[in-house]
Amino acid sequence: MTTKSLTAHQRWAQLEHKRKGMLDRFEQYAAVTIPSVCLPDNVSQFTSSIQHDWTSFGAQAVNHLVNKLNLTLFRPGAPFFRLDPSREMRAQLAAMNVPEEDMRTLLVTGEQDAMRIMDQRALRPVLNEIGRHLVITGNVAWDTTEPETSVIGVKDFVVKRSRTGRLTEILHRRRLLYNELEMEVQSLVSRAYTPDNEEGYVCYYRWFRRVRDKWYLEQWVDDDQLPEDYMQVYEGDTLPIHILTWNLASNQDYGTGMVEEYSGDFSTLSTLSEAEIKAAILASDYRWLANPQTIGDIDDVRNSTTGDVIAAGKDDLSIVALGSAEAVQHTAASVDRVIRRLGQAFLMGSAVTRDAERVTAEEIRLQAMELETSLGGIYSRLAVDLQVPVAIWLLEQIDIEIRGTQLVPTVVTGLSALSRSMEAQAVMRFLSGLAQVGSLPPDVSARLKLSPIISVLAASEGLDPTKYVKSEEQVAEEQAAAQQAAMEQQARLDASKEGAKALANRSHAQ
Repeated sequence: MTTKSLTAHQRWAQLEHKRKGMLDRFEQYAAVTIPSVCLPDNVSQFTSSIQHDWTSFGAQAVNHLVNKLNLTLFRPGAPFFRLDPSREMRAQLAAMNVPEEDMRTLLVTGEQDAMRIMDQRALRPVLNEIGRHLVITGNVAWDTTEPETSVIGVKDFVVKRSRTGRLTEILHRRRLLYNELEMEVQSLVSRAYTPDNEEGYVCYYRWFRRVRDKWYLEQWVDDDQLPEDYMQVYEGDTLPIHILTWNLASNQDYGTGMVEEYSGDFSTLSTLSEAEIKAAILASDYRWLANPQTIGDIDDVRNSTTGDVIAAGKDDLSIVALGSAEAVQHTAASVDRVIRRLGQAFLMGSAVTRDAERVTAEEIRLQAMELETSLGGIYSRLAVDLQVPVAIWLLEQIDIEIRGTQLVPTVVTGLSALSRSMEAQAVMRFLSGLAQVGSLPPDVSARLKLSPIISVLAASEGLDPTKYVKSEEQVAEEQAAAQQAAMEQQARLDASKEGAKALANRSHAQ
């Protein structure tokens, strides 16, 4: 049976059945981090209590990583993208004698206006929600159809991809009350509903299918397809729903999240935390053992207060703890080791710093940069899948349409910022190596060829020597120019002295 002969409801059931095991895993990952991201089907925030893990470290690690990502990708106070004119546009501006600086000023104004929209529309909380879904389940959809954007969890959409990872089909489901549908849509639905009870719920589907470079949208309510007025066609880059993944493997329809990569440690941490809590509770519990041959009255001890006199021997009672403090300490040490591993993976500063009395700021900075570099692949994916669509959406909100124009949004945060920072570090290491060469004794320096040494030091840091080091010809020209300038300066000084001397002799003669 082809997809053309299926209703949206049937197609949803078909694709949903294939991923049941995957959704079970996602529910487990959410349970040890932030359960509300992917709740089981039989759990409702309104009717059921949400079961949380034995430790809150999972939620802390996810929120920390998401906040760090968003601060890197969408830094506050400055645009995360830049509008650049294409090469053709620059040539046209030059032909029209329009200074590129004037064009740059206009573009900067547009960038700043777009960033104001980002705060006015409260887009950052939406981006944080997107980040939590990506880190935990590895899949999320960002819907820009409505005036206010929304986040769609993995349980509310299904997708199909080609062997190359290209999206070919998107099916989004919303569960609504019948009376939540538009009046026109209600009249088109054949089934009779009772809106005041559970049976009044309907499934509203948006079914996107790619044909070559265009997307075709069909809208359904259960098994009823809405007429052609509700069908739309989108160009490839204008689709209002954006499917985002954390890490997408080959020949897979869905991505995997950061939590799945460390699911073993999260499971271990949950088990150890439960054992630690129960062991601590047991260790704090105790019982009194009474000597059956005592002549004292046990009730006198039970009912006594501080300072009372009791007729009993000192060995008549003894205390016994039900748990072991050593077991608690051993379990706590194991918990700390797992937390440290997860903290390093999720870029938590407390895990970056080694346990020592003296830790330099440079050591912390280098360790943090090493961990930050491990997210380079994620930055590059999110730059294409998230940052560019967000930039285009923001510009559309201020009536700037760049699709089909010669303006290109260039991302300047995330991987781009990380690359610039790494280049700056390489330059500093290169200069440090040059400083060591410059500190050599004069008799050693006199025997060295500096140009090859400088080239080797630059190449070892991955730097282009021609970009940072002057050629022998440039140095010779600058030295000749400096000598010429010094000679001219000396000539002017000599002429000035001769003039002053002649003036003094003339005055003396008079």
